[in-house]
Amino acid sequence: MPESKAHKRHKKKSAGKKGKTEVAINGRIDAMTETKAIEIERSGDKKRLQHNIKKLLKSKKPHKILRVPDHHIKIAQELAPLSITITNLSKTKHRKGKKK
Repeated sequence: MPESKAHKRHKKKSAGKKGKTEVAINGRIDAMTETKAIEIERSGDKKRLQHNIKKLLKSKKPHKILRVPDHHIKIAQELAPLSITITNLSKTKHRKGKKK
């Protein structure tokens, strides 16, 4: 399924000026900077969220960020380990994962 315009816009915004989008690490990470690995998941599907969490954990970057819409933050928080930060798409809310 092709990416939506909104997903592409969020990827570019997350990567910033020096970051890259679609970086290949056992799958593709949406955006990556020198210290951050960022995945954006707009659906609330648990399988998709788990898939993105696994991709982030394979990354060796110190900051692993999963961006989801506001109404999916709690679902993502239940699935993610403590090493992943969950934020909303506008980056105004930040949560840590709950799993160990």
